[in-house]
Amino acid sequence: MFLKHWTPTAITISAILGTAASWGQSDRKSEDPGGLPLKTTRTIEFTTEEGTWMSVDVSPDGHQIVFDLLGDLYTMPITGGQARRITSGPAWDTQPRFSPDGKWIAFVSDRNGADNLWLVRPDGSDPRIVARDRRFLAGSPAWSPDGNFLAVRRGESSLDLNELWLYHTDGGTGIQLTKRDGPTKGVASPTFSPDGKYIYFSGSTQGHQYNSNLGHFQVRRLNRDTGHVESITGLYGGGLRPLLSPDGRYLVYGTRYDAKTGLKIRKVDGGAEQWLVYPIDRDEQEGFYCADVLPGYAFTPDGGALVISYGGKIHKIDLETHRDTLIPFTAEIRQEVAPRVFFPRKVEDGPVAIKQMRWPNQSSDGRTLVFSAVGKLWIMDLPNGTPRRLTPGTEREYAPSFSPDGRWIAYVTWSDDGGGHLWRIGVGGGSPQRLTQTPAYYHMPSWSPDSAKIAFVTGAAEAWLDQDGTDQQQIRWVSASGGETHSIVDSPLPSPAGGRGAGAVQQPTFSADGQRIYYLDAEAPTETFRSAPGSVNLLSVRLDGSDKRTHLKLRSGSQAIVSPDEKWVAFIVRGNAYVVAMPRSSDPVTVDLDSSPLPVKTLTNEGAEDLRWEDGGKTLTWGFTNHYYRVARDHALSAARPEDVKPATVTISLQLPRRAPQGKVALRNARIITMHGDEVIARGDIVVENNRIAAVGASGKVAIPANAASFDLNGKTIMPGILDLHDHVHPIREIIPQRSPSLAAHLAYGVTFSFDPSADNGAIFGGAEMAETGEMLSSRIYSTGAALNVRAAKIESLDDARHIVRRYREMGAITLKEYLQPRRIQRQWIMQAAQEEGLNVTADGGGHLAFDMTHVLDGFTGFEHSMPVVPLYNDVIEFLARSKTYYSPTLIVELVGPWGEDYFRQNTDLHQDEKLRRFTPHEEIDRKTRRRLLVLDEDYRVVQVSQTVANLVHRGGLAVTGGHGEQEGLSSHWEIWLFAMGGLTPMEALRSATITGAECIGMGADLGSIEAGKIADLVVLNSNPLENIRNTTDIFYVMKNGEMFEGATLNQLWPEKKQFEKFYWQKNTPPVSGNR
Repeated sequence: MFLKHWTPTAITISAILGTAASWGQSDRKSEDPGGLPLKTTRTIEFTTEEGTWMSVDVSPDGHQIVFDLLGDLYTMPITGGQARRITSGPAWDTQPRFSPDGKWIAFVSDRNGADNLWLVRPDGSDPRIVARDRRFLAGSPAWSPDGNFLAVRRGESSLDLNELWLYHTDGGTGIQLTKRDGPTKGVASPTFSPDGKYIYFSGSTQGHQYNSNLGHFQVRRLNRDTGHVESITGLYGGGLRPLLSPDGRYLVYGTRYDAKTGLKIRKVDGGAEQWLVYPIDRDEQEGFYCADVLPGYAFTPDGGALVISYGGKIHKIDLETHRDTLIPFTAEIRQEVAPRVFFPRKVEDGPVAIKQMRWPNQSSDGRTLVFSAVGKLWIMDLPNGTPRRLTPGTEREYAPSFSPDGRWIAYVTWSDDGGGHLWRIGVGGGSPQRLTQTPAYYHMPSWSPDSAKIAFVTGAAEAWLDQDGTDQQQIRWVSASGGETHSIVDSPLPSPAGGRGAGAVQQPTFSADGQRIYYLDAEAPTETFRSAPGSVNLLSVRLDGSDKRTHLKLRSGSQAIVSPDEKWVAFIVRGNAYVVAMPRSSDPVTVDLDSSPLPVKTLTNEGAEDLRWEDGGKTLTWGFTNHYYRVARDHALSAARPEDVKPATVTISLQLPRRAPQGKVALRNARIITMHGDEVIARGDIVVENNRIAAVGASGKVAIPANAASFDLNGKTIMPGILDLHDHVHPIREIIPQRSPSLAAHLAYGVTFSFDPSADNGAIFGGAEMAETGEMLSSRIYSTGAALNVRAAKIESLDDARHIVRRYREMGAITLKEYLQPRRIQRQWIMQAAQEEGLNVTADGGGHLAFDMTHVLDGFTGFEHSMPVVPLYNDVIEFLARSKTYYSPTLIVELVGPWGEDYFRQNTDLHQDEKLRRFTPHEEIDRKTRRRLLVLDEDYRVVQVSQTVANLVHRGGLAVTGGHGEQEGLSSHWEIWLFAMGGLTPMEALRSATITGAECIGMGADLGSIEAGKIADLVVLNSNPLENIRNTTDIFYVMKNGEMFEGATLNQLWPEKKQFEKFYWQKNTPPVSGNR
């Protein structure tokens, strides 16, 4: 051994650059910590001797240690014993660090609504804030040797890059030390050298990347005098959480060796090093490192030992002998928890009340309204007529637009087999006239002022169907009577609603003289923060594409339309409508709702889509769900508040029959896994009447009606349909294919319920209505709509949250998706508003353990994605289990390591899977299967995460499965299999995918088990999944809503026999040459 005990040397007192006088701490003024608004109503109490990801520090006198445990700070003697809690309440307090004089403890707390830097006395008294920041989150505090400064890492959210900052302990706005746009993209674990000259830290050369390689985090050293940063380590396993001994002679840091993490110790002078302790808990260098890449550890004051937590315990490692001494602790956990937001829902029967009316616009005389719903055009008399079909067509019909002369309606169609076209039809109906000659994708037709021309967006049909990833589109024009089309300009925006979180909508508009086209371009954010808004730029060109001009830059905009007199621009930001004057300027003007050089008038605060100018610009109209609004421009501009705009409102009432079978069918002689407890009927019968289960029981004990159709399923196994609670059904767009391969694959693989917690609003809710009315064969579709992230939802008050929640409820959401709103107070406002409006709330944990746990504290219905730490110990498991919060770990896209889906892609020849090839475009199969990632099995952290799921379930916790749409239909099964790989029995894994999922979404009374009265969503298997969980894909039949389909083909068997039509790619396979 080369280590010896040492005596700490004198510490040089220095400031940021050079020497400065010490600032006393005794005269600091206490500050009101404020508070979190959500009131608690539940208490969770238990005793633990284990803790998860505990940061530990030793007092300067060596007598005490402080550590964080489940969001509170505790102290105890360094010899161990009963821990004393020094902070409590609803705040989440972490990462404690003793000041050099031992009089203060620095820590991170969200007690004022955001993760800020705080100080508290070692006895828990006199808490005070150091830096109050409403935008950026602090982490990993480290004291300067003189006790005057704290170094922290600072970022905006768990998905952001972050920087190294320095704060004086008496406050201020801080001093930036590193920049995210420099060579160091992310920082963690700052620590000062004993002389104060250097700050050591873990620095990353990249932002977070999924399936990331190791080694991008290395120990780096910042010279405070020069600002120079140099690398200290360069290992494959990374350099993590550096810590210098009190005399500065030794450096301890973490690194990966094979698949496990350990600590090395290095002589600063000479560089000789050896292993100090191996293994410890796994580091988080592959994740978001929100709680740092490793929890904090500390030297004893004499430098002879290191105190660290791992394995759920606190250890003292002797540096000379490497002897590991356990420091035992017992802690009393008491967490005050908000009321759990949970509202049950019924699966609706009867007619479908259509709410997704898109592109509503009125005739020039204001007497007639046209719109699209469930893929068809409808027309109605204003203000209170009954909608009626405009055409008898069978193709999809979208984006209708009245001509200015009131004679025609232009619209576009779509067919999977023939592509789309641009059409016009007389206002009174009759035979439609096709205006385009080439099948393609067409969208957003717009008339010239004289009704002689129509501008539109167009692109290749193959790109729209996702066969070609280029998706290049153009804005073109054609004569209103049809013929050759003429190119104007390439369309630089993504396809409208083209995927999750899709942005702006391209809506070309003619100028007043008809010689120019206004259109939109997208501009990326100039800042690197995740919440930094991009701009939608309003441009114009002549019809030949020349003389391009940029007029406005609309921060966070998604639609903009110029008034016919070109004096005003109506636009949408974050789902609401605004109006601004159209400037005439040589340089573009930036319009930002927070700071604009032009006055901006707010028209709505609870939703708007499809803005239009009518009456020559004197009237503004818009739609939202099944409502159509119109208001005089001058009245709107004079309104003091959005509530004063008071537009005339037309409610569109349209009900269509729900797809449901009529009749009775018996499924006989099968093994039935009912999911009513652990019940398995060895040989049983099920009678289904219409779409519900009428009876279930042992064969011979169920009365089978004489007029019932019958399926003898001897030797088969029946289980409930699978509910995927974290699905992404893509591509699903405003222009929806007639046969969606994604949705069909889900159903063919027995996924009868798809819940998409992040999707384009109009597309997903419109798609759900098409599935319910039988316009598309699909699993059941439910969604949160677009996730409430910082770009989609700016929340600065409870009222902001209320407006947003009401808008989502109106759209049809039954659950909201909170997505990494950075401040806890923002997340609590969402919860308050959701409670008021009767909506459940799920959340993305974002690889942030504090977010996961505060979601539980704040009463979230559930949260998604794996927690970033493995293993989870008694504190977290017991707390989560007792809270009854639903956990969807989504192991398929495991956040902190290689994805679960890659394990199956690596070990399965999916390219030759006949069923997968039937329901998946060949282009996608080639892209995902021909060249596969190769990872050693021991590097898949996903199995360890699955073990924590099993521990949670065995403690009485609630876990549900979600396949994330990574391989439509099949990935839902992979998730079930991963649950079983962690230690759940097949029955427990199936329960998570059926009845627990149904209860999570609030529909346990109708779905998730095979019981009389419930919806008939069933899967018939050739083999028994209780014997081998991977038998879940051995599917014979699928029954959804009482209709029976072949699992291999989706040919319908009951109540009628019907072949499932081929997909577009199956009709266009390459010919094979005769001599090949």
